[in-house]
Amino acid sequence: MFDSSLKHACMLPKPPHYLNLYPTAGFLKRQIYKYRNLTLPVEWHHGSAQFIRSQMALRLEWDRQVALNNWLIWHPYSTIKFYWDFYFVLITFAAMGYMPMQVRIPTIISSYTPMRSHLLM
Repeated sequence: MFDSSLKHACMLPKPPHYLNLYPTAGFLKRQIYKYRNLTLPVEWHHGSAQFIRSQMALRLEWDRQVALNNWLIWHPYSTIKFYWDFYFVLITFAAMGYMPMQVRIPTIISSYTPMRSHLLM
């Protein structure tokens, strides 16, 4: 019924081999490893706390994501997707604050400067 190698029923198995990086790995291999870890789901993301709900389900999701073997797809609950969304929310709010200034500032400046009709020729 229970695996006798586990000391407790709720203990999790060791992480799979794809999460281990050899100490002699080169620079490119380390960067690929870091990027791959950014695209895997994380436990602190609010979406994974709501939908994945357990460490074991998170490990199964990691296995499923790695089995796809597509490094360009970001998991919705990954670190890189979280920061990507945060960055674009910041850009949106910056644009919302900047656009009214773009419209108003030239109007104020042009009302106080004399007309330069000789530059229009």
